[in-house]
Amino acid sequence: VPKNLILAGDKEQTLQLFDSARIESLNLQNPKVKIVGFLNAALASSAKEIVLDDGVFETSWLNLNRYTMNIPGNMVSTGDVSVNEATLNVTGNYMQKSGTLYLTEGKVGIGGDLQLYSTDVEGEKVNGSGLLDLQKANGKLNVDGNMIVNTDDNMGHYNDRRRLNAAITLKGDLIQESEWPFVPKNLILAGDKEQTLQLF
Repeated sequence: VPKNLILAGDKEQTLQLFDSARIESLNLQNPKVKIVGFLNAALASSAKEIVLDDGVFETSWLNLNRYTMNIPGNMVSTGDVSVNEATLNVTGNYMQKSGTLYLTEGKVGIGGDLQLYSTDVEGEKVNGSGLLDLQKANGKLNVDGNMIVNTDDNMGHYNDRRRLNAAITLKGDLIQESEWPFVPKNLILAGDKEQTLQLF
């Protein structure tokens, strides 16, 4: 796998990679790129018109590097995702099974649910280890659906991975199913129907 990859075609190009592959600099000069399987990369340009093979974008390492990435479907992360002065838009659900979603001064928009849990081999929900680190107060996390927290910190990083300083705007319900210390500093309930808060 090349460390520095520039996709410059004038027709749709396909990236089909294994979950162990990592691209340290991905420049998407071609606006039409189809993702099949995993994509682990650090962006060197914005990715605004990604095409998904099966409606799911999977990653175990993603760094947006101040660029914009639009995911037209669901996103599943099993590792760290860094949104530093960048924008990540996911039209469907965002699942953080393990690793951490880092948000500094950027924006994350989720059209469906934010799911902080994992799944077993049959696709059933189980306790995960995915975490949020919302480092700065001027970051923005907008969730149009529900936020479901069923995670723990089995790596012993409570102190440095539980910062929830950014504004969380939620239009659905907030359901906490585990005892991970989930205490957002700025929670905005912005739904147009009754919303439920279920917290420890």
